[in-house]
Amino acid sequence: MYTETYQLTLADLKNNKSGKQTEVLVNDHGDHYELKTVIDKTEFTAQADDLFSAFKSFRDKLLEEGYGIKCNAARINALQSGMMRDLDVVYLVEPGKRAELKDVHGFWDYCEMDEFVDTEEQDSFCKKWLDSPKK
Repeated sequence: MYTETYQLTLADLKNNKSGKQTEVLVNDHGDHYELKTVIDKTEFTAQADDLFSAFKSFRDKLLEEGYGIKCNAARINALQSGMMRDLDVVYLVEPGKRAELKDVHGFWDYCEMDEFVDTEEQDSFCKKWLDSPKK
């Protein structure tokens, strides 16, 4: 087991404020990942077999409480290939274009965001991208 810590920037969607900071602990238990943070004395946790799935569950829990995560993995166009499942990188894809090495970005890297999507919306975008012809 190992633990890594990341500093994330959140948007407080209920109060229309940005810039709230939180520390996220990522525990790799070997057979699953667990993510944890505490925001305003409330603990949020999520776990899954791979990092991206754990992140999606974690992101959805924060969204339910009015917090959007400002990082690449939270973007609507973020996805991972099967070989990336235990890495902290994502592809940021564009409709009609193949994913290339230049499209790989740091999972936890900060990005400015105005729209915060949940897993259903992200998965829907991913499915449309996978089904679309690529150039």
